[in-house]
Amino acid sequence: MATIFRDYVAEAQFILKSYPIKPNIIKQTQYDSKKAVWFVKTNENSYALKRYTLTKEKWSNIISAYYFLFQKGFNIAPLIVTNSFKPWIVSDNNFYILTNWVKGDLPNFENIDDILKITKSIANLHLYSKEYTPQTREYKDNNIELKRKQGLLLEYKYEAENQKNDEFSLLYLKHFEYFFESWENTSQNFNKSAYKKLIKNLDTMPCLCLNSFAPLNFSLDTSENIWILHLDKIHIDLPVLDLRQFIFKIMYTNDCWDKKVLSQIMKKYLEIYPLTEEELNLLLIDLQIPHLFFNISTRYFLFPASKTTQATLTKILHKAIKLEKEKKLVLKDFWELIKTSD
Repeated sequence: MATIFRDYVAEAQFILKSYPIKPNIIKQTQYDSKKAVWFVKTNENSYALKRYTLTKEKWSNIISAYYFLFQKGFNIAPLIVTNSFKPWIVSDNNFYILTNWVKGDLPNFENIDDILKITKSIANLHLYSKEYTPQTREYKDNNIELKRKQGLLLEYKYEAENQKNDEFSLLYLKHFEYFFESWENTSQNFNKSAYKKLIKNLDTMPCLCLNSFAPLNFSLDTSENIWILHLDKIHIDLPVLDLRQFIFKIMYTNDCWDKKVLSQIMKKYLEIYPLTEEELNLLLIDLQIPHLFFNISTRYFLFPASKTTQATLTKILHKAIKLEKEKKLVLKDFWELIKTSD
């Protein structure tokens, strides 16, 4: 029978009994149904207890990547074994690991120096993982995924037409044609044969992608080194798709599409991990797709929300529309920005 915890401290205490430490302080730093982190203090040291809710197959992939990157000298904290010398604890689909607490600060996604440090870390991750042996070799078909999402945009339109009285739906309908046509025009430039070739190359030259770029996933230590704190979303995919997510995260955080920042990110990344023309073309297409507009619309139409949450989502939709239109102007100079990065 699964152990049910109503107190986050009790959950941590129960797991920590299996480790050779005596905690004096246990403090929650992150807690939800899929991921939890506790700061643990003893007389001798500080630790991070982490819990991930995953399938066994997913955990096997994550821990395989974890060991590989650690052995490569990547900045991830080593696992501390239990009293019975096990590197992790599993309870149902909850996997727990204990590491030393990485002393550092959250990187500032509005500071170009911090942005470039993370860019360097991402590029090195992609570079190192060429030697990785994946546990599984199943890759998502991005072409099919783009078509599926475009179809959902149309479904959301029908849903919005039935909810014309709310502000979000009215705003969605006002901009639907623009973004649907943008999605269609960009998808037509998708080179299926080039994409299939790049996916096939992953069999012999894999790429580990973080697939998650929240500031909480990183730490900047006193020596200005970036540490990756969580690998729960890591998987094998094309490096440009990972890079696109990071670029989007930076531009969203800064509330604008900045040509200079995009240029600097690209220069730093390409210094470490050069991309072919085919890869750069795919990156440009993925950047052009209105992902922000789709993501916030999905959140609204597929997951019922309170009036307060609806107001927040409407505000985010306004921001997404602004950023998507700024992005279109910036990406007109994509190739020039790569050439003139400084």
